[in-house]
Amino acid sequence: MIQIVDFNELEWHDAIIHSVIIDKMGIKINIEWPENDYDEEGPLPMEDSKDYNRERQYNSVVFDNVEEMRLDIACHASNDTIMWAEYEEVTRITKNPEFEYEFELYISGAAKYIVEYTNTKKYQYTFNTASTNGLITIIAEGFHLEEFDTHAISSCEKQALI
Repeated sequence: MIQIVDFNELEWHDAIIHSVIIDKMGIKINIEWPENDYDEEGPLPMEDSKDYNRERQYNSVVFDNVEEMRLDIACHASNDTIMWAEYEEVTRITKNPEFEYEFELYISGAAKYIVEYTNTKKYQYTFNTASTNGLITIIAEGFHLEEFDTHAISSCEKQALI
């Protein structure tokens, strides 16, 4: 099931990145959302309590029509927590009569930016990881949430979830 949500309404702080998958279909980040410790009646039972019955929430964050991805992390991002996440529109109106918008893409091999033209808005999504202070930056047309199959998690990741 696909969910369309507002990026800023998601609780990114302390969410756990289980994996970043990059393939021909695009980019997918498998996330475990932090548990909410309160509800309208006050504090919820802690995990070691006999009254604890909360299920962990998982989603795949799937980016639509990706233009660019940059990873600036000390090691791998798997099982790292997110310190913060933000997004911003990177397109601007162009004077090119064949297109509505333009935006800059960084070409690492040439160490320079080039201007790309498009008829759809593009957004830059940035995630800062807590333990490595690394950055994951993605430029895409948007994103959506999908169900995350926890059965697809590797055995070492499953132990970390317990």
